[in-house]
Amino acid sequence: MTAIVPQPDVFPEATVRRLVDDLRANLAAIPDHRDRRGRVYPLASLLAIHLLAAVGDGNSPEDAADFARDPAAWLRGLGLLGERTPSAQTLRRLLRDRGPDLLAELQPLVAQLAAACEAAAAGEEEGEPAGQSEAEALRESCAVDGKSVRRSGDAARGLVRTHIVSARLDNGLTVGQAAVPDQGNELTALRQRLPALVLKDRVVSIDAMGCRTDVAETIADADGWYRLAVTDGEPNLHANLQRDFAYLDRSGAVAHDRHETVERGHGRIEHRTCTIMGGPHGILEEIDPDQRWTALGCAVRVVAERTVRGHTTRAVRYYITNLPVDTGAARIADLVRGHWAVENSLHWVLDDAPGRTAAACAPAMPPATWRVCGASP
Repeated sequence: MTAIVPQPDVFPEATVRRLVDDLRANLAAIPDHRDRRGRVYPLASLLAIHLLAAVGDGNSPEDAADFARDPAAWLRGLGLLGERTPSAQTLRRLLRDRGPDLLAELQPLVAQLAAACEAAAAGEEEGEPAGQSEAEALRESCAVDGKSVRRSGDAARGLVRTHIVSARLDNGLTVGQAAVPDQGNELTALRQRLPALVLKDRVVSIDAMGCRTDVAETIADADGWYRLAVTDGEPNLHANLQRDFAYLDRSGAVAHDRHETVERGHGRIEHRTCTIMGGPHGILEEIDPDQRWTALGCAVRVVAERTVRGHTTRAVRYYITNLPVDTGAARIADLVRGHWAVENSLHWVLDDAPGRTAAACAPAMPPATWRVCGASP
């Protein structure tokens, strides 16, 4: 397990202390319903140990107890630990007795810290401007995607599999992770947690589950940029995109911009063509005649052809975005490709890392926290 220590090259010492002070203050606001006669450790200390150990790849109460022992002096210096360190049994009992109720109380508080951590990762301090030009800001993107946690379900115990929605920046920082509610779906979790993220001047990339008008409006109203995948879930929009791009192919008309790439490697050849349409020529009015999509800027089609051992497959995907047409097809193609980093660099790692998503503590407290400062392992 990776110990959590101050990393000056990532977060300066003053920033670490400020974030920890905010964390401690928020955790201290959670009511402690434990029997007073049995309280040895402050509830805020136990919760902080669990959260920080999880960020450092700990996935069981035993890992959390080891974490508390290793940098004990540092934790005491930050006011997160007293003279004694809790045992694994103590940490497990807290999860067992109060897991579900604790999550309900913890999530709103932790969500408030996500924005502060994102700003710190971007080098911003509260009350100071980011100091970026619009072109520089557009380089930042946030991919949001859902995943089922392996081995989190147990039919014999009546436990359903846990689904989580993650938000990952293009610098590798995972700034959000929330469990899908029992009576909801990934879209429910997305709608609940999206406002907690820093969306200003950031391109938010979401697959088809987030292709909803209210999601686009939330992002645009926060001065962010959306890039949404369009499928049969929005049948009219999907049909309009297919129709207009097909007309473009038949008529030979010049698209607003087109970008092609060819990649060879690992025994395959991949040819991708990104075409974008938009601008003041009435095309977007045909695609979205009812103007349901907030500040729609352009329509996107990506055609991907993959040849492996002489066999070629072809996939066509459509997207909408409020980015202006002059963003260019090359930049939008990068955003489309970059979205899959959340699959390749986060979800695949969570599945592949030994025991990472089959944590011993999962039945007691599934990974349902909108995380504060966890970088993908």
